[in-house]
Amino acid sequence: MKKVLKSKNVLILDSLSSIHIGNGVLIDNSIKLIKEINPNVTVNLLSMDPETNRIKYKNVDYPMFGVFWRNKSFFQKIVWIVSNIVFVFLQILNQYTFKISPQKLSFNSYQKRAFDKIKKADVCVSIIGEAINDNFYQALYFWLFNYWITIRMGKRFVLFPQSIGPLDNFFNKFLVFHALKDASLLIARDQNSYKKLFEIGFKKSQIAYSVDVGLLQEVGDTSKYSVNDYFEKKDSKKVIGLTLSKFPGEIEGPQNYLDIILQVVRKEVDPSKYKILILPSNYIKNGVSSDYEICYQAYLKLRQVYEVSILANRLFFPKEYTTLLSQLYFFISTRMHVTIMACSQAIPTIAISSQFKIAGFMENIGQERFVVELERLNELSVKIKNVLQDRDRISSSIKNNVSEQKKTLGEIQKILKPFFCD
Repeated sequence: MKKVLKSKNVLILDSLSSIHIGNGVLIDNSIKLIKEINPNVTVNLLSMDPETNRIKYKNVDYPMFGVFWRNKSFFQKIVWIVSNIVFVFLQILNQYTFKISPQKLSFNSYQKRAFDKIKKADVCVSIIGEAINDNFYQALYFWLFNYWITIRMGKRFVLFPQSIGPLDNFFNKFLVFHALKDASLLIARDQNSYKKLFEIGFKKSQIAYSVDVGLLQEVGDTSKYSVNDYFEKKDSKKVIGLTLSKFPGEIEGPQNYLDIILQVVRKEVDPSKYKILILPSNYIKNGVSSDYEICYQAYLKLRQVYEVSILANRLFFPKEYTTLLSQLYFFISTRMHVTIMACSQAIPTIAISSQFKIAGFMENIGQERFVVELERLNELSVKIKNVLQDRDRISSSIKNNVSEQKKTLGEIQKILKPFFCD
């Protein structure tokens, strides 16, 4: 007789907005990973964009720190930072002295509701992807407190596959170690991140490696989501995909990177054989994102030479987006999770890498030779030539390597089974 698995409550502490494709991939496939372990699990989300995420998911609320200081005036930011620093220090003091219920020391409804959900959860999970690094230190301290207080409340805490680093600041490494030293499991999604966790001081039994959960992404019906629907002419030209993005301020690269990329594309891609679909991956509500603006600039410049189209400025959930990617001849991307999604469908992908996490993923699947570092964009020309000359063999190699890497997620599920089932 098959054993009936216990019902469990799982709380995802730090999901972002599905209006960014990469965040939607993390949410979808983290839930999928958990549900494959135990179908009777109820997953609750704390999200910085509950409104968007409620379109698809149930049980969504704001995280402990709401939307942080986003969209606030200078004065409001100061007030937010001061009040939340006081809240954090009060909670830390309480944990080592009076040990009053954290809910009773909450300053607002976000905090009260978050503590209530943590209290009711059997397992708490982080899926944010890349909060633990020096670049995002302002938010890092608040996220680390969130994880630390969760563990102090006696909850199992699991860091799902994430990038760790760059993390060289001694103070930041000290805080990461002491906030997470009692975590149940910390999973790195690339070898550099795994080594960093070990270097910081975590026990080998406490850390693990697995490829990003995005490789589990499912594809939909190509007749429903066809790339040909984006072009007026129904011809035999193959479709090349292009995702471009604005890089964060802390990432250095050539200011004219868009022009360099487009110049190489014009040089290497024959407009009589190929057409181009531009796929922005980050959107915003009630406006145009900086990523979409850059993609639209590319669209205007490329249409002088190519048959080219661009996705609409609207919300795309991962299945629709992945279905479009699955029909490409090859793909050029500056974003990590759309790179993962394309590779999950064995689409030859050239990844323009601004952060080691992108290069780390490509190395995981044996495609490191198709990484172009941001400061060496002229190498894109050779990469495109290589793909055009050997497309099918590259696709086959990706398919085989992805299949092997997915086994690491299966191993992680075995490790996690006691957490989500017992």
